[in-house]
Amino acid sequence: MGERERARWTPLARLVGRVAAPDVAPRAVAWRGGRAVDGAAFVGRVAAYRAALAAAPGARWALHGDDIAAIAAALFGAWHAGKTTIVPGDAQ
Repeated sequence: MGERERARWTPLARLVGRVAAPDVAPRAVAWRGGRAVDGAAFVGRVAAYRAALAAAPGARWALHGDDIAAIAAALFGAWHAGKTTIVPGDAQ
């Protein structure tokens, strides 16, 4: 991907900020166990995954699991860490 394509990307924190503006009650960006995950919590999980994956060896990572909010956070974290991801359609 070239510089031109990257220039059109919106930083995740800014995008989530549009979802949950300070003067509005936090909105859910995901659901986990029937409870809402707000933008700040999601960005925090992305940052944690980014830090963990940036420190880990290997350029390619497979992501799987039952918690789609965690998978989404791991996916964004991996991308921000410069990792290539593989998301299988089934964990079996």
